[in-house]
Amino acid sequence: MQLIHVLIGLVGSASAVDLYFHHSGDCSGASSVCSNMSPDRCCGVGRRDIYPSVAVRGIPTNWNLNCRGHFGGDCLFIRKAQNSNGANWVCLNDSTGWYSGIGYGFVNKKREPVPAGETGAPQEECVKPDLAILADGAQYDIAGLDEDAYNKFLDIVEANGVSADVPAEFDALRK
Repeated sequence: MQLIHVLIGLVGSASAVDLYFHHSGDCSGASSVCSNMSPDRCCGVGRRDIYPSVAVRGIPTNWNLNCRGHFGGDCLFIRKAQNSNGANWVCLNDSTGWYSGIGYGFVNKKREPVPAGETGAPQEECVKPDLAILADGAQYDIAGLDEDAYNKFLDIVEANGVSADVPAEFDALRK
């Protein structure tokens, strides 16, 4: 039985699943991305409940993932969850509010119990987006930016910005 869990873990690390925060309500437009995420990890943007949609992309079609959009700061509370059921991506949007975190796990896999008073991933399991994709398709590597520069770049993404909106100080980050 433990061999199955090891194999699931290896399969999970062998395929790239990307988690997207979208500026629009239909999982399109400018986005912030956590690349190559492992299951049961949080991709979060801190206390910013400002993204109207989130997406899990690059799902192998033979996997069934439970995709979760969170609010309340990073992955504190689950706003919406949906299984992939063979789809290669899942878009989560909700007219009742916006998102601050996103994650996924395998359907039917037992998870560690969540401590009382929490409904999402613990803070230490949260990572920030490492890639920004602007409305004109320009991509920037935002991993490793200090907090002020990181927030400045997220402000551009959240305004559905294009590469012309990016200050020259970030030119070296363009992919």
